[in-house]
Amino acid sequence: MKLVKLVSFFTFEIVSRGGRKRSYQLDSKFLLVGVHAFLFSVFQLVQWNNMKEYVLDTNSDLFGKVEKRARKPWITQEKISKMDERRKWNNVNTEEGRKSCRRLRNELKRATEKAKKEYLENTCTEIMELHRTGRYDLMYMKTKEIGW
Repeated sequence: MKLVKLVSFFTFEIVSRGGRKRSYQLDSKFLLVGVHAFLFSVFQLVQWNNMKEYVLDTNSDLFGKVEKRARKPWITQEKISKMDERRKWNNVNTEEGRKSCRRLRNELKRATEKAKKEYLENTCTEIMELHRTGRYDLMYMKTKEIGW
């Protein structure tokens, strides 16, 4: 691990593991080139963000807003909006905020556990039906889909 120590505005030292120090002096031209490159990269980033925002706004106007997609099939858009509401209450540092956050967390936990149980029961029922009818290819695909 190397330690970099700024001695003055144009001088810095690098200390290596062995304790050997190396001093370097920056030329003012080098410093100006570095500052210019930094400002240019910041300008490009701002320009990119503006262009990205414009394209996203135009797309949302033309095609409608894209909703968040859940990774788990049993999580609905309603549950995602409740999660967002819980996150908002989680940042409120009052007694009301803590109560609301706890209430929403408990509701979400109950609802998601129930939905997951129903999803797995339905999927297992489908798998057993496919096994009974002899459609092993679809049975294995369905099993792979739930991750077993």
